[in-house]
Amino acid sequence: MPDSAELLKPEKNQTVRIEQAEIVFGVLSFNNAGSIGSVLAAVRDTLNGRFAGVPSAILHADSGSSDGTVEIVRESSGDGPPLLVVHEFLRHADRVAVPYHGLPGMSSAVRTILETARTAGAHACAVVDGGRTTVTPDGIEWLVRPVIEQGIDFVAPYYQRHKYDGALTRGIVYPLLRCLYGRRIRQPIGADFGFSRTMMDGLLAQKGWDQDQERFATDVWMTTVAASGNYRIAEAVLGAHIRDSHEAAPELSTALSQITGSVFSEMDARVQVWQRMRTSERVPLLGSYKGDSTQPVNVNVRRMTESFRLGYQDLRDLWSKVLPPASIIHLKRMAAQTDQTFHFDDDLWARILFDFAVAYRLRVIAREHLLGSLTPLYLGWVASYVRDVELATAAEAERRMEHLCGTFESLKPYLISRWRWPERAGQ
Repeated sequence: MPDSAELLKPEKNQTVRIEQAEIVFGVLSFNNAGSIGSVLAAVRDTLNGRFAGVPSAILHADSGSSDGTVEIVRESSGDGPPLLVVHEFLRHADRVAVPYHGLPGMSSAVRTILETARTAGAHACAVVDGGRTTVTPDGIEWLVRPVIEQGIDFVAPYYQRHKYDGALTRGIVYPLLRCLYGRRIRQPIGADFGFSRTMMDGLLAQKGWDQDQERFATDVWMTTVAASGNYRIAEAVLGAHIRDSHEAAPELSTALSQITGSVFSEMDARVQVWQRMRTSERVPLLGSYKGDSTQPVNVNVRRMTESFRLGYQDLRDLWSKVLPPASIIHLKRMAAQTDQTFHFDDDLWARILFDFAVAYRLRVIAREHLLGSLTPLYLGWVASYVRDVELATAAEAERRMEHLCGTFESLKPYLISRWRWPERAGQ
């Protein structure tokens, strides 16, 4: 074992103590043997070069890898900060289902990293996705430098993505969180974040760590905590989001349920915050782009519109328990459109998500059935969005998203009214 690496393996969910560290980097992994070595090297390069002389440590939190990831970490070498294995868990029978971001147990892993960093007295902490093949020292630097030099509390990732990529974020998470909490955090889904000591304390004080929705959508939940609190927020340019993962992604309905369920759950808990918020504000974007590093994304619009039409046939009665008659009429008209004329109005999409949030709160139907029934509606929105931006440049696609978010914000009085007086849905 190399002298430069101090490798400690605790019991399950036990925190390892570091005597002192100003900066702590936590590397998350799950079957990432193909990328974990380069991620650790990038973290070391960042700490040794750009933060040389600053007491620091690297923590490795694994979610039960079986492909040699842990062994690669244990055999890794390099000068600089100690490397501590702080979390190895979820093996065999303890393993939970793989969530949409491919990191089971992310909640427990991040919590352990934050607790360890706080115990060490760290002023800045970051978590990095050990499965990303595009991690660079430049991106890693911007996860903690704003915390150290500018007093930023929460650094969210900003990945360079194809205009079709990240549709769940574009169509649901970003416009909802922006509308609700007034912060324009464009990519709250990922596994790369930076935290100040204040943010660490704020997150660790939360009661949601062990709840199912937060366990599966830890990234969205942490972003919600930051956006709804009095924290300074920034985004860091991290390049392309390309991952080395051999785990099969969960089916769309599962991912959709995990994400929207987390957002809807927090709406009830933070109602006093979001009902007072009327406008949104930009957050600083830090770092620089390194050319076009996005990957092409193939989509099948026809299959999505067919799924929407089939969903209308099979789920119309269920949707009628959630949506007002006017929305059902609009959906009926859409189901009759051809693939060439198919269009999903932003106004209708925003109202549908608002109505689903109210139905989730009131348990109008079983929550798992409610969230599952959103899938064909979401596919209809994606199909319409893809057609809208098919010939658009990246800048034009960004303006398209700005219009969508503006619609959500303009309709917020509708959401507040529905939330306070749900019996008026049909009026």
